[in-house]
Formats: sequence, C-alpha cells, structure tokens
Amino acid sequence: MAISQLQSKLTQSANRKRQLEQDLEHITQEMYRRNKELADTNRTLSLLRTIDSLVLESHDSIKVLSEQIAAAIAKTTEYPLIAIYGASALATDKLEPYGVKLTGIEVESEILLDIKPTTKHQWYKSHDKDRLVSLLHTTPKEIAYYLGCSIPIAEHLKHGPVKSIYLSKLVARQKLVGVMAIGSTGPALDFSASDLNLLQRLGEAIGIALDNKLLFEENQQVLQQLKKANSRLKELDHTKDEFISMASHQLRTPLTTIKGYLSMVLEGDVGPVTKNEKQMIQQAFDSAERMVFLIADLLNVSRLQSGKFVIENKPTDLAKMVEGEVNQLQETAKNHHLTLTYKPPEKLPKLNLDDTKIRQVVMNFLDNAIYYTPAGGSIEAKIELTDDSVSYTVTDTGLGVPTAEQHHLFSKFYRAGNARKMRPDGTGLGLFMAKKVIVAQGGAIIFKSTEGKGSTFGFSFPRKSVEIKA
Repeated sequence: MAISQLQSKLTQSANRKRQLEQDLEHITQEMYRRNKELADTNRTLSLLRTIDSLVLESHDSIKVLSEQIAAAIAKTTEYPLIAIYGASALATDKLEPYGVKLTGIEVESEILLDIKPTTKHQWYKSHDKDRLVSLLHTTPKEIAYYLGCSIPIAEHLKHGPVKSIYLSKLVARQKLVGVMAIGSTGPALDFSASDLNLLQRLGEAIGIALDNKLLFEENQQVLQQLKKANSRLKELDHTKDEFISMASHQLRTPLTTIKGYLSMVLEGDVGPVTKNEKQMIQQAFDSAERMVFLIADLLNVSRLQSGKFVIENKPTDLAKMVEGEVNQLQETAKNHHLTLTYKPPEKLPKLNLDDTKIRQVVMNFLDNAIYYTPAGGSIEAKIELTDDSVSYTVTDTGLGVPTAEQHHLFSKFYRAGNARKMRPDGTGLGLFMAKKVIVAQGGAIIFKSTEGKGSTFGFSFPRKSVEIKA
C-alpha cells in the first residue's frame, strides 16, 4: 500500500512538473509576443516622429525630403528597397521617383529611375490602398504595367534580388499624391502582419507629409509671383506719380493765365458783356477753377507719395475762409437751382492751421455738395464751436452714399457708383486728400450719409491743439 501511494505521488509530481513547464513555455511565448508587439509599436512611433520632425524642420525640396524619409525608414527597418514616387502636378500619368534608398543589394540606378508607376493601372482607380506584387509569379508585362517601366526593365527586375514589392497609395485630402514601394528579397508571404501594419501607418504619414510639402512649395511659388507682381506695380505706381507731378506742374501755369483773363472779362475790364455772355464765361471760369483744385489734389498726392507733403500752419480765420468760399460758389449754386446757406459763428478764435490746404478741403466739400445734389435741393455750411472742439460741416440733400460703399469712400481714386453716374469726370482724389490733410493736422473727418437723402461731410479739431489764445 505504501509503494502504491508513493507511485501515485510521483505521478502527480510529474504531471505538475509538465504543467508548470507548459505554463512557463506559454508565458514565455506570450511575453515574447508582447515584447515584439511593443518593439513594433515603438519602431512605428519612432518612425512617425522622425517623419514629423523631418517635415517640420526641412527647408529643402520635396525630393530631398522624400530621400530623407526613405533613409529614415531604411535605418529603422531591414527592407532592401524603399522608394517614394510622386508628382508635383499629376499633369501626366507617370509618378516620378522622389526618394529611393537601397540597402544590401546592388541594382543599377538607371533601372530605378526608369520605374515610374502609372496611374492608368486599374489599381489606382480602386478603393484598395495597398497591394503586394510577387515578382516571382508575375509576368514581365504585368510588372511593367504595375510599376510603369519598360518590359526589358521588368524582365531585369524579375531576375534581380528583389522578389516582391509592397505598393501603398499615398493619399491626402482624398487625393493621390504619390506611391510608396517597399521591396523584399523574399516572397510576398515574408511581409508579416506587423510589417503590413507598419507600412500602412507609414503610408498615411508620408502621404500627409508630401501633401503638406507640396502645399508649402506651391504657396512659396505663389508668394514669389505676388512679390514680383507687387514690385512691378510699385514701379508702375512710381512712374504714374512722376507723370502726375510733371503734368500737374505743366498745367498749372496756363490755367492760372486762363482764369486771370476770364476774371478780367467778367469784371468788365475789356468792355461790357451781355447776360448770356457773362453766364457762359462764368461757367468757363468755374470749370477752370475746378481744374485748379484738381491739379492741387494731384500735386498733393504726388508730394504725399514722395514724402514732400508738409503741413505749414499759420493763424487762420476759418469763419472768413468759409464765408469767402460760400460767396464764391453762390452763383454756381444758383445755376444748379440749389439753395446754399451759411451763417457765420458770432465769435471764432483764430486757429493754427495750414490755410492753403484747409481752404482746399473746405472748397472740396462745398463743390461736392453742389455737384451731387439734384436741382431743388439745399446745402448748409456750418461752423460750430464747443468747449472742446471746433468743427466745420457741409450738409446736403443730395444723392447720399450707398451703405455698402461708405467704408471705401476716402480711398485713393475711389468713387461711389451713383456718384460716377452723375458726374463721370471726377477723380476720387478730393476726399482722399481731405482726410490726409485733416489727419495730418491732428483733426478728424466727419461723415454720415443716407442713400437718396443726403450727406454730411466735415472735420473737427480739438480746441486746445489749434486755438490761438488772444
């Protein structure tokens, strides 16, 4: 009985030993599997980080970037052939070799350069993102069709060291940007599940990397084109300013002479004139006057561009200035069947302003009000003095400015659409220069308008900055 029990115990011990050995082997295999998975994951993450770093730090071309990515993959893996193909424009059906890396095999470079995958292959039109091509079990014609090379090159590849190729579409923003080809010296079955997972992840990352680089290079090209165009526009603008300055100076002298003779005729210095003759001569004088102001605007724009626009302040009686300009335009207002009113303030101190340039602004606002107010309308010029400011405004019952165009109104050469229809001969310089003149002297423009009801244009200055104490 004792011997029987001893044998039973020995048998149980042997069984437990075998079970422990089996458990140990299972645990060892599981640890090996998990360590391999961890190693594969670390390898994948490391490669993805490397690609991200290359994309962020590389200032080279897309081909150089592709070569750097191929070299990084070769350093981390054991694939003998790594090739990245792409096309900056996809204008043709061929994808050019961007980056090719060989490790441990000898292949003539001409062969690799001749491999240009063609997007005509039905695989490129399918939803499959990757494909394994066995060179051992594929005819040279099929190889040539897949890889976009000649049949002689395909025959050379078939008998070369690379026995299978993994092809992966490089896609970004649902657009094909290239192809990645990974070669193996073994059959297609040599690509394990972990290998395919790694290559799929790499394909996704490289697709995004190439697309970002393509976008960057395209943006750089557009930027260079814009810089060239901007440089050309600056040259044209400079030429235009020179012409405006020269033409303005040449026109000013004869216009002054014309105005002088017309004024003499109007005043009767060369004999009496009839009512009709006087009206016609007055219109000619007004036109010459407008030309003088236009030339002044052009000269000021030219000076502004060349840095010669200078404010020359002196004691100025704004009330008398406005009164003089209003009186001068009363006849013009009557000819347009308009009522022009101005009530001078009771007492206005002299202001430290650029008399010539402010007069031009005053005249511009009055002139615009007259020409953009239909017959039967009214115009009111006003100067207001408060404890803090002094302001000048011209309010009319004219066209008004469309709301959508108001923010453009003080831009150079800009005119509202309804104003262009009513007065085609305007230049869009008056309001531009008016704002420059007022702001340059520390003031602010006043503007409000309602289309079809009228507008108010004017300016204001802080009293403490312009008032001359008695």
